[in-house]
Amino acid sequence: MYLVGIDIAKYNHQCFIATTHGEVINEFSFDNNSDGFKLLLKHLSALDQSLEIKIGLEATGHYGNTLKQSLSANGYTFVEFNPYLAKQFFKSTTIRKTKTDKVDARLLSSMLASVDYKTLHTKYYHINELKSLTRTRNSLIETRSNSLVQITNCLDIIFPEFKAHFSNRLGLTALYILKKYKTPERISRLTKTQFETISNKSMGKFTYPKFLKLKELAKNTIGIKNSSVVTVC
Repeated sequence: MYLVGIDIAKYNHQCFIATTHGEVINEFSFDNNSDGFKLLLKHLSALDQSLEIKIGLEATGHYGNTLKQSLSANGYTFVEFNPYLAKQFFKSTTIRKTKTDKVDARLLSSMLASVDYKTLHTKYYHINELKSLTRTRNSLIETRSNSLVQITNCLDIIFPEFKAHFSNRLGLTALYILKKYKTPERISRLTKTQFETISNKSMGKFTYPKFLKLKELAKNTIGIKNSSVVTVC
């Protein structure tokens, strides 16, 4: 069995490879980029593939995310050690005299053989990807909500009757009209040809009577007609 300890840093990582019998196989550093990952994979592929390869990393923030993704994509499993537990293990050893990446990589390799751990398979890494996508989705939803609030505030000033005219207050049809025509004055002068375009956009849900009513509302709106206000909104 091979025990591979990798000490993660911002710009480059240190790797130490040994066997469970204590034989040192390799010790090297590699950059935190595509070329560096290729170098690591080259050393890993040179090992006897009939033997199990265990890889240990210390969970130290986001600097190792791309490395973990690369390992998973190439079929390797790995374990992330809790920084506190790793620190306690390091303290208990006699070889840790000073803080060096080489020593840390060696100790992480030793730690693989001396503690129980749960291997993080590729599917576990996908959980992190899903978490990231969920955070992005939540951020986009928040941005959308804030944008809709801003649109509503502007409509309350320049065309307060607009939202109530639509069953889906700020749905695709309503947003299309606002984006395309922008002001009550322009909406009040819409033509039948323009109605047909809007109707097609709405899959026929925006009817002609509704179109005529919107024009009437736009013509008689109580909203502020100051052009500077419309420009700001």
